[in-house]
Amino acid sequence: MKKLKIITIMCMGAMLASCVDDGSIVDDIGGTPNVVDFETTSINFGGLADGSEYAREFYVKLTGPSLDDVTGDVTVNIAVDASSSTAVSGTHFTLNTASLTLSTDNDYFGVISITMLSEGNSPPQEGTPEFDDYEAPYIDLVISSVSSSEDVVGTGKVGRITLNFTPPNPYAGDYSAYIEYRHPSAGTYPDNINVAETNVKTMTALTGTKVEMSWFAVWEGYSTELTVNADNSIAFTVSPDWGQTVLLGDPFDATKISYYDPATRIIYLYYYYDHDSGTGVRNFWEIYTPLF
Repeated sequence: MKKLKIITIMCMGAMLASCVDDGSIVDDIGGTPNVVDFETTSINFGGLADGSEYAREFYVKLTGPSLDDVTGDVTVNIAVDASSSTAVSGTHFTLNTASLTLSTDNDYFGVISITMLSEGNSPPQEGTPEFDDYEAPYIDLVISSVSSSEDVVGTGKVGRITLNFTPPNPYAGDYSAYIEYRHPSAGTYPDNINVAETNVKTMTALTGTKVEMSWFAVWEGYSTELTVNADNSIAFTVSPDWGQTVLLGDPFDATKISYYDPATRIIYLYYYYDHDSGTGVRNFWEIYTPLF
């Protein structure tokens, strides 16, 4: 059996040597054309769906085994494959570049420009049944033709651009945040108020329903995230840097439920933590009144 393996390997080696000797592999590589290709074939293009238009540039390039021998201009035509694209030209986007020229002056790189149209294209809000079935529209670009005096062809690959529309976040902005901070050493609940003060806090949009603040309670510099759910209930997350487990509600009063009031646009936030030192529960009642 060992002799058979050796003979087989020797035969394979002889075959490879024969191929190299007659130059067929070299000829095959030398006969491979240069290719106009997308720099990347999968791109995410995001924008807030507030009626704005967003322009973005993408790139095509010339690659191949004999690129150094190419000296002339290469004309490239770009098209949208409407049969596979789910985004609609004129509704979701406009293709600003249908033709471009690659030359030695730009190192055979070219720029494609696309404008994302957000008017009327806001996706469903998170937490709704429609959101679960939503798929972002995408554009499939193809290189429809290439014109060159040299051995250059277009790639057969598709350049897919996904249009990630973000719904406008109605909760982002500045708030007057009045807080009552109850501490176990400051008296008897619910009058054990250690701090009662008002600060201006800025909520920055992360998604259509989630915002971020650089505050935790009365302390600035700790990141917190607040989400308004579809039923106007609140989800609240505190950065692990805080070092304590923060929970929504008030363990002494079950009526203290965090919620958003769509009529007044006020956010009522109740949360607490039981200090791991064993010194008792810290309660926070906070009311966010929009300043916008």
